[in-house]
Amino acid sequence: MKRANFDNDNVLAVFTDKGLGNLGFHLGSLKGELLKNKEFLMKELGLRELVWMNQVHGNKVEIVSGSKRGLKNERDGMITAEKGLALMVAVADCLPILFYDPNKRVIGVAHAGREGVFKNIVAELISKMIANFGVNPKNILVSVGPGIQACCYDFKGVFLDLPKMVREQLIEAGVLGKNIEIFPICTKCDANYFSYRRNKKTGRFAGVIMLK
Repeated sequence: MKRANFDNDNVLAVFTDKGLGNLGFHLGSLKGELLKNKEFLMKELGLRELVWMNQVHGNKVEIVSGSKRGLKNERDGMITAEKGLALMVAVADCLPILFYDPNKRVIGVAHAGREGVFKNIVAELISKMIANFGVNPKNILVSVGPGIQACCYDFKGVFLDLPKMVREQLIEAGVLGKNIEIFPICTKCDANYFSYRRNKKTGRFAGVIMLK
C-alpha cells in the first residue's frame, strides 16, 4: 500500500495493491470474497463510511454528503467536504487520482482511463470543487496513483503517456506543478497490482481518501 504525500494528520489518502484483495465492488454483488475484502479494507484503514462508483469511463462528477455509504451510479469522480466519509476509486490500469485542498478541507477522487483523460475528467472535478466549495486550484494537492505507463500502453500504434497527459491537464486547470505527485509504477509491469492489460479477468485495486 502506498500513501499519498498529503498531510497525513488530517487526511487519509492511500493506494492499495493486491495485498488488500479485489476491491472491484462495482463489478459484482457484495457477496463472498468481495464482501470480505470490503470489510477487511474498512477495518484495515479504520473507515466508518465508504462510497464507491459504478465507473463508466466518462467525466461525470458527483458531490457526496451525508450518510452515503455504498454505490454511486454511473460516475467517474466524487467530491466531499464531509469528515469521516471515505471516497474510493477502483482501477486495474486506469489512473486513480486523489485530490485534497487543505485550506477548504475538500477531497475528491477521479477514475481516469484513456476516455476519462480524453474527456478531461480532472478539469471537470476541479471546476466543481471551485464552484461548490470556493476552492483555489493553486491550493489543491493531487496524487496520481499507480497505473499503466507509456511503456505498456500501445493504443492504435501510439504509446500513450496518461500520467503526463493528466499532469498537463491539471496544470492547465490551475494546479501548481509542485503540488502534483505521480507514482511511476506501471500496473502491467508490476505484478503487485491488478492489470486488465495483463489479464482480462482480473480484480481491482483502489485509491481511497477521507478527511479525518
